[in-house]
Amino acid sequence: MPDRPNRQSHRLQGYDYTEPRSYFVTICSKDRSCIFGEVVKAKTVLNPLGVLAERELLLLPRRRKPWVALGEYVIMPNHIHAIIINQRGDLQVHKASRGDVHVAREPDGEPAGGVNPAPTLEPLSLGAIVGSFKAGVTREARRLGLWREGDLWQREYYDHVIRNESARSRINEYIRNNALRWHLDRENPNQEGNDDFDTWLTEQGKAAL
Repeated sequence: MPDRPNRQSHRLQGYDYTEPRSYFVTICSKDRSCIFGEVVKAKTVLNPLGVLAERELLLLPRRRKPWVALGEYVIMPNHIHAIIINQRGDLQVHKASRGDVHVAREPDGEPAGGVNPAPTLEPLSLGAIVGSFKAGVTREARRLGLWREGDLWQREYYDHVIRNESARSRINEYIRNNALRWHLDRENPNQEGNDDFDTWLTEQGKAAL
């Protein structure tokens, strides 16, 4: 496996993550196991657990209306990329759209209601939003028999504050082409090379520190 840029969460000291902003978020499965599907001919084919994860992601804006909106997103075999928009102010809404994903089949049943955020988090903080999504997927996966025991998610998640439209455009392009560039994805257990997007994102994070 090639050397990879270390993707870290560039959390800004003293930054208020409840501020109206757009965030590029990456959420990984536990131990980065490929539990949501597979990439076939440069397209992600979701299994029932992957379908459930996508459904819960799309429910986020409805459950936290009008404060949360969803931008570009993609469900990959072992991780999820999404632009999450915290709208606690006059922030332009970008309609949710997904990358190149093919749904194999859907699980039975409908997702349950919203999840209360952890009491130690601000109700509209990015951490609370991500936490409610992860908890919702885990709860429904167990109810539907798609996940039996143990953690479904990595404890931490990666986030990057999107500061301008140029950065948003670059991130949108990356999300849309994620399945096509799966062989270069740092989350791919069989990664064949480095993606220049990771280097770019690392430099963007350093510039903000």
